[in-house]
Amino acid sequence: MGYDILGVVFKRFSICYLGVLLSATFLRAGTTGILEGTITDKANGKPLMGAQIIIRETRQGAATDPEGFYKIHNIRAGSYSVMISMIGYQTQNYQSIIIRPDRKTRLSASLVESPIEMAAIEVKATRPLIETDVTGTSYDISARRIADLPIDQFQQAVGMQAGTTTEGNVRGGKTREVLYLIDGLPIQDVIRGGLGTYIPNSAVLQMSVKTGGFNAEYGNALSGIVNVITKTGSNDHYFLLRSDKDNLFGGTQVSKTNDLEFAASGPLISDRLFYFSATQYIRSDTRWWQDMQYFFASPIRREWNGLTKLDWLPSPSKRLSAQLIFSANRWRDYEFSWRYNLDGLPPQRRNSWRSALFWTHTLSKNTYYSFSLSQYALHSRIGESELKQSELIPYQYDFFLLYIISGRRLLWATQKQYT
Repeated sequence: MGYDILGVVFKRFSICYLGVLLSATFLRAGTTGILEGTITDKANGKPLMGAQIIIRETRQGAATDPEGFYKIHNIRAGSYSVMISMIGYQTQNYQSIIIRPDRKTRLSASLVESPIEMAAIEVKATRPLIETDVTGTSYDISARRIADLPIDQFQQAVGMQAGTTTEGNVRGGKTREVLYLIDGLPIQDVIRGGLGTYIPNSAVLQMSVKTGGFNAEYGNALSGIVNVITKTGSNDHYFLLRSDKDNLFGGTQVSKTNDLEFAASGPLISDRLFYFSATQYIRSDTRWWQDMQYFFASPIRREWNGLTKLDWLPSPSKRLSAQLIFSANRWRDYEFSWRYNLDGLPPQRRNSWRSALFWTHTLSKNTYYSFSLSQYALHSRIGESELKQSELIPYQYDFFLLYIISGRRLLWATQKQYT
């Protein structure tokens, strides 16, 4: 017969984390990139001055200088179509131009002289084999790749990169040494470490995993950085309904997981106001279902994640975004020594939400600023309710001291974090 010492001593354990930290921890990380290049005449190779470069989705643009060079700052990370045109030359349209946060994307073109109006040339851009502006170790994961992977949460893709583990460790560091960011703002469990809030896979536009050589703008990151850029609405309506099930064909090497996800986006006001919303519901019996089925009704783990955002573009140089992220989790832990008394382990839950407001304004060709305001809350609990004196029942081992066959783990805890 034994007692859980930690549970007895700390039967009422409460941590309240409330702070305003004027440090690098809460600096907003990069969510925008740069598009630059040189436009020349294909016939003689001379630079063209005054060529127009327009990003169709954001209506941002620039004109080339006397050297044929252009640069567009403050482009939100994502995939765009770019139009390059000039009077007397044939227009060229480039598709799938990928803009990455804190990175330069180079797009150069040679225009063909055409005194007669002709149809535009469609060109699909390719990624260079060597990116000279990348000084550290970084892996970029696109939305398409996340959709193709057999995962139900985006952070599982982090463990598939070189130098990482499935538990979330990067280069041998602790999980609390990895900084998680969504749209440039931290969304961290500052007490336990790791990711504090999950979002639906369909909400992820782009994800970068930095495992070394990252910039000084990222604070409190010792091992690695995971920066997630979420999707935004456009002038095209988009709807997605996805359902996954890992035991469709039976078998025992499953977790009996059912994943249902819905996403929608589109314009509320054409070229001005856009919406995006995604919701995900996951229910699972976990990988230990063959033992847990004798103690608990299905499902053992339930998870509900969502993201909703509005984007307002009063002009091509201004953007105002409002965002709400929420996540609710309920689950039961498994321990092998408790396999014959699993209902003696306390249930666990975690609820979190974040509301954020982002403003960005391009003042000139080379100057812009951004402003963000957010509030993040993370509440977690171990145990159904506050532990009472009458519930202090010791647990009992079997004759061989291998398994716990009766009693309860005497542990109750609650944590509240506000950032």
